[in-house]
Amino acid sequence: MRYLLLFIVFLPVLGFSQSTGQVWSEIGLKGDLTKKLDWSVEVNTRFGSAMGVESFFPQVGLKYKVAKWFRPSINYRFILDLDRYGNYAPANRFMLNASFEKDFNKRLAGEFRIRYQNEFSRWSSNSGYEQSMKQIVRFKPELVYDIKKSIFKPYINSELFYTLEPYNSHFSKLRIGVGTDFEIDDPLSIGVGYIYDKELNNTKGLPSIRHVFTTSIKYKF
Repeated sequence: MRYLLLFIVFLPVLGFSQSTGQVWSEIGLKGDLTKKLDWSVEVNTRFGSAMGVESFFPQVGLKYKVAKWFRPSINYRFILDLDRYGNYAPANRFMLNASFEKDFNKRLAGEFRIRYQNEFSRWSSNSGYEQSMKQIVRFKPELVYDIKKSIFKPYINSELFYTLEPYNSHFSKLRIGVGTDFEIDDPLSIGVGYIYDKELNNTKGLPSIRHVFTTSIKYKF
């Protein structure tokens, strides 16, 4: 257990020095406000192969259990994103989510999440940047399997991004993810994964592909 925790904590640093893609690291806390209302706080860091820390964003959220199969939620994220000039540009993102869950049997479970996100940035008149706003709808199905008598809980998912623009709404990104969570201690959740991230309908050049390795550590109160 001790060596696994050290491996997870320092893996982003090792990955970013060797990878040509990105390493995404997530550390979070979560708990219950009531029997049906949950809260969460997360800090995410994204490391690039050449630029070091390319994105950093804390996030807070609330999730409400309407029924066993339906859980809506809301999140706010403050983003610091490295631009092409080497500066960290701030942005704000609000996300509205609708999650539909289904247990197929004792071991296999599925979830389908629809997310609407609104991201905006505001700059002073002296900065040389224009105000920007981006609206995206994201569709994410996922399957999770709990292996009997094992600490591994593997998952597979995909996510399709649909960008909303006047007269030019389009599918803009596809992600395919695989990974596993480790069932070690009940309040502690640890996971690792891989994401194949492909940009779609990029009129400025060839669609870009990004290989992402992810790590996460969450603690539930």
